[in-house]
Amino acid sequence: MKAYGLIFVLFFIVFISCTSEAKYTEFSLKETDVELKFQLDSVTKNEFYCYSTYKDNEGKDFFVFQNQGKNTLLFYELKNQSLAFKIDYPIEGDNGIGLGDGFYIHNLDSIYIPNRDIKEISLTNKSCILIDKYPYENDKDNKPLSIFCFGAANYKPATVIGRTMYIYSGPNRYVDHDPVSVTLNMDTKEIKALPFDYPEYPV
Repeated sequence: MKAYGLIFVLFFIVFISCTSEAKYTEFSLKETDVELKFQLDSVTKNEFYCYSTYKDNEGKDFFVFQNQGKNTLLFYELKNQSLAFKIDYPIEGDNGIGLGDGFYIHNLDSIYIPNRDIKEISLTNKSCILIDKYPYENDKDNKPLSIFCFGAANYKPATVIGRTMYIYSGPNRYVDHDPVSVTLNMDTKEIKALPFDYPEYPV
């Protein structure tokens, strides 16, 4: 009976492996002759470190970047490289977010912007209404954290899987257990440091 049971289990595994569809699709990059040119106005710097693409509910693709040193996000339509709109976030006041350092656009009603100077992420929207703030002095295990940046040039933008945001910080190797990345629960605000740390400087 044991032999028949083993044969049945093996047959079932082979059947599942042969009939299940592939979960992943293969992609590759191909060089083209297409050039994208974006016309900048006189107050927008041509050097920027925080940028990403965004697709809205109507299927329009945008190239979005933060004006360097400003709280302005510029949305350019990728199809015609024209400026669609800007969002100028206030630094102070009831809807103030401080000086932003990068951004993550979940949708136009949920835009996450980390503060450049303090350990805090603001949740805001296209209308510049401050919805919530996520302080992160320490994680849920009371581990001290470094200041986060959502930049794309010298750091890495935030990544969201489900309702969990993965955030990458710059190194502060003078402290013990400086995590490379943390997770932010977008519903409960719980922040958890992941186990991989930056190395410490030699003493």
